[in-house]
Amino acid sequence: MNKLKKYIIISMCIIMILIISIIVIKIFGESEKNNDNLEVYNVEKIEEMNMSAVKDLSEYATIERLINIYNSAINQLDPNLDSMLVKQQENSNIENIKNNYREKGIKILEEILEKKYLSNNKIDELLKYSNNKFYIEEMKEYNIGNIVVYLLKIKYLEKDTNIILFKDNINNTFSILPSEYLKNKNIEENNIIDIVKELKISKIEKNSNNTITEINLDDEKACLKYYYDYLNMLRNNNIDKLYLTLDKDYREKRFENIEEFKEYINSNKERLEKSILSNYQVKDRNGYTEYMCVDKSGNYYIFNATSAMNYTMYLDTYTVDLPEFKGKYSKANDQEKVVLNIGKIIAAINNEDYKYVYSKLSDSFKNNYFNNEDALKEFLQKNIYRKNEVKCDEFEREGNIYTYKVRIIKKDEEGEEIPQGKDAPYRKFNIVMQLKEESDFVMSFSIDE
Repeated sequence: MNKLKKYIIISMCIIMILIISIIVIKIFGESEKNNDNLEVYNVEKIEEMNMSAVKDLSEYATIERLINIYNSAINQLDPNLDSMLVKQQENSNIENIKNNYREKGIKILEEILEKKYLSNNKIDELLKYSNNKFYIEEMKEYNIGNIVVYLLKIKYLEKDTNIILFKDNINNTFSILPSEYLKNKNIEENNIIDIVKELKISKIEKNSNNTITEINLDDEKACLKYYYDYLNMLRNNNIDKLYLTLDKDYREKRFENIEEFKEYINSNKERLEKSILSNYQVKDRNGYTEYMCVDKSGNYYIFNATSAMNYTMYLDTYTVDLPEFKGKYSKANDQEKVVLNIGKIIAAINNEDYKYVYSKLSDSFKNNYFNNEDALKEFLQKNIYRKNEVKCDEFEREGNIYTYKVRIIKKDEEGEEIPQGKDAPYRKFNIVMQLKEESDFVMSFSIDE
């Protein structure tokens, strides 16, 4: 009986092993079959290539890294190279160092450039792009089996160019075709299909320089990528582009013109460049993704992206009503709406945006106490703090007029130590507010001694 039991158990184990083996073989067989289908395609049958903007930010960052490799290799071609590598080797033969550096650049380019470009062109004609700052203005893609075709518009300081990058999803490799392949004609979306048909790329063989390392960005890194893109424009003094990056409705309400925006940047540049992010939030909205960043001083940087790195920007949460505020405001009762509006006023004061605060004062209050924005600015700078938070205490309502007694509490700034909690410095104010249509309001205030 024991022997029979033993044989049954062994037989069942053998059967299970056979079943698992068949399943594994089938899975791998399907995988191989799919790979074969991906690998072989008839490029001649492609009638059109409707390219679309790259949506996934991790994919964008991966392709951006490959373009950085390409540009770094071009930089190594420069005979006038003045690198730290050369400077640090004073006792060496500088010409030999430069030649070795150039040879490394050539080797990289020979392994990442499309073969048809290499056979018909000279690598040295790419030298015009060397040691130039650049950014990717646009990135579009189109999938052909295992090959993904990317069209990139790249802006250098003095030149613009387009390139095609081919990515082989099976071999995890890439190659690059510069616009110089077409001699006197630029690569554009309307001629890319002819180029792809001419090249007939079905796979890209692996070598020592064309392997792709995928980049995966979590929400925090994604927010940082947008924030650093803004910061680079700021540090490189690309203020015109930064101005146009602002959401159109927002910039028209916040800044009268580009000159006012430049004045704001010049007054706050040191503070903005040294900002350190302390919080972030990513939300999918209707047709775009919202990346909200907050620095340690409570300043907001909001990026609304319709595709990867294609975004409009906001520098505060009060000038225009963002979706999150609209949602809260629509569900709030009148008392809660007054509190939300007081929060806007304090945020504007912390941003030194006295124009916004002045615009929310009732006409009679302005006429009696503040003839202009400068008078309001002088009063607030004397009577409250550089950074403030608010606590709403007593609330009264008379008809459509709402009064809140509030405490404006001093917040510590970087390097500053002040008492916290109940011992923190504060000023008492009475805020009188009238709610208008939608989320509009007017107000007045007085110091409660």
